[in-house]
Amino acid sequence: MVWEGEALQVIIGNTRRYANIVQMTPGAYLDDGVLDVCVVTAGNALTTLEEIASLLFRRRPDAEATKYFRGASITIRVPASIDLQLDGSAVRLKDYLSKAERKVLQNGGNAEKAIVTYRFNAMPHAVQVAIPSSYNGALFEHPMAEEEPSGASQQQRTEDKTQQCDRDVQEGHQETPELVGRLLEHGYKVTVVGAAAHPGKQHRYIIAGTIPHQMTGDTRPVAIRVNGSATVLTPSGKPVSPGLVQGLQEGTVIVAVGKKSKYGVIRATHLVLP
Repeated sequence: MVWEGEALQVIIGNTRRYANIVQMTPGAYLDDGVLDVCVVTAGNALTTLEEIASLLFRRRPDAEATKYFRGASITIRVPASIDLQLDGSAVRLKDYLSKAERKVLQNGGNAEKAIVTYRFNAMPHAVQVAIPSSYNGALFEHPMAEEEPSGASQQQRTEDKTQQCDRDVQEGHQETPELVGRLLEHGYKVTVVGAAAHPGKQHRYIIAGTIPHQMTGDTRPVAIRVNGSATVLTPSGKPVSPGLVQGLQEGTVIVAVGKKSKYGVIRATHLVLP
């Protein structure tokens, strides 16, 4: 399918939520294997006001001024003067061009006459995530697999966790109250959303949670990466197995110490569990 015309904005998404406020691609699902495109077509002052009103009150674009497309591969051709944003961050075209291509674009003078082709491809099953058991699955097309509450699988997990504790926790000294106090003071206070073992990697775990913003108090999502080298302690300073993080319940507050990336991923060196 080919569409050609003038647009105020073109949005490509894999989820219907946009900035967690409006639904620019209301028919999108995270697991359907395709990308959804929302094209807000250019119009006059009246249609622009109608579009703004629809976003404010209906939390989605105006149907009369919007076109929707879907596909596993999306190609867009636009003038080089059109800005591109990726997850809210501006993308500089020159970062994706070779030295020769940048020179040609610079010598061309008028960026509006140079045409750039962007291609976006869906990659099914490319990312593995840990999802809280309490989530209702609204953003997924297919029902989420339910965890077996009891039986042989539960017993096996319990046995595996016990064996993990035996392997990981060695006889050692209890940490001093001073060290624990410093960890509690300077670490990230994380409210747990969910925790799981890293698929395919032994002795590695992922904890999903939120931390409060220091200035506003608003919560921000984070992910904690825990491996076998991380030191996991109780408030008394007693070392415990990193494998115990799998049993953390939603709403539990823990303290994580480690470097946090700009994407909100904490590589834990120390954890203090309640």
